[in-house]
Amino acid sequence: MLKGTGVSAGVGLGKALVLKEQELDWSGVRFAGETAEKQRLAAAAAAVSAKLDAMAAAMAEQVGAHAAEILAGQSMMLADPFMQGQMEEKIAGGATAEAAVDEVCQSFMQMFGAMEDELMRQRATDIGDLRARLLKTLLGIEEADLANAPAGSVLVARDFTPSMTVGIRRENVAGIITEGGGTTSHSAILARALEIPAVLGVPGALAAIATGQAIAMDGERGHVYVEPDERTRKDYEARKAEFEAQRQLLKEYME
Repeated sequence: MLKGTGVSAGVGLGKALVLKEQELDWSGVRFAGETAEKQRLAAAAAAVSAKLDAMAAAMAEQVGAHAAEILAGQSMMLADPFMQGQMEEKIAGGATAEAAVDEVCQSFMQMFGAMEDELMRQRATDIGDLRARLLKTLLGIEEADLANAPAGSVLVARDFTPSMTVGIRRENVAGIITEGGGTTSHSAILARALEIPAVLGVPGALAAIATGQAIAMDGERGHVYVEPDERTRKDYEARKAEFEAQRQLLKEYME
């Protein structure tokens, strides 16, 4: 059994879908001159900002305004003149747009990641998500599409970023497991908003779980079983049915 922090109640049963981080290699990109690199950076920033705004609107409709604020916050970070100015300074010093984005974002990630306040540390995750979006846009790399995740998928990732949320079809996702995150992380907030069982902060999850393996997980206790035996599977099936029946009764009562 793997153990993490249960952050979104419910029982998840399904097949693992491991989300590997895409490689962002710009070693072959050559400096095209200060003006051209600044234009590339501005175009990428505009494209990412437009995408974030569209995603925030979709998220507000799907899971509510509170969750959408996370993406809106990323858009505000991207528009920060100080961050933009630092990237442009890097370019003026001979860096490509990709190198400028990476260096500046990594600097902010280290700064926020070292803070004691959990909410401030979340900004490091947001900036990491923003960094990946900018680099993918500059390199012409398509985002992974979770809309096509098969029914009964248990998503396994290093972290569950806000940008992953928009493409998800809730009815196809049985659970979420990550190596990072905690009870107050954006991953937890989004999982609860989507009403998807989630266990975060599972050490070595990516190494221990392979795509296609059967998973039984408890989003309250923080337990994850890989290829559970028949007794465990039946126990989790019964608990899942009981939890969903209680949730349905509560919804009917609230109506």
